Amino acid sequence: MKITALFLATFACCSSAAFAQAASQTGGGGEPGVDMHPGYDSDGDGKLSANEKMAMEKEMKAMAMMREKMMIKKYDKDGDGKLSDDEKSMMEKDEEMKEKSHREKMMGMWDKDKDGKLSDDEKMAMRKQKAMDRKAMLEKYDSNKDGMLSDSEVEMAGKANDSMMNDMMETGPRSKR
Repeated sequence: MKITALFLATFACCSSAAFAQAASQTGGGGEPGVDMHPGYDSDGDGKLSANEKMAMEKEMKAMAMMREKMMIKKYDKDGDGKLSDDEKSMMEKDEEMKEKSHREKMMGMWDKDKDGKLSDDEKMAMRKQKAMDRKAMLEKYDSNKDGMLSDSEVEMAGKANDSMMNDMMETGPRSKR
């Protein structure tokens, strides 16, 4: 479990840091008129400051930790609070299948011309929808209205069985989109 926890936490932090760095180099959104980080650019300058990046990383870590709890609950068949090699193997196989299914679902939703890849316009449409989804999640679960999801807010959202949050938790952070 320690290896799994360390991996998930490290992956979430590294992914969010890289994501934040790319955002700061593109003015925060990467696409004109698309806020890729709704709720994180708290001063509205179009870039993520060091504090805004830290807040985003904290939220990503909270989501990774919630995801880890979900994975332990789902795959820890012997109930010892950690994943054995067999349990990890089962989880990895399931994750590969979910990843493939998720990719196919995303392509089905966003590859409008059905050429097997996302054009710039298709990517922009997807990013706009993702930004709108994030804003909706903030409106629904950001109880203290600080523009981020705290550990407790992520946990509350995870327990609410919200389909959007469940999708994020099930698929986890990705290095490629």
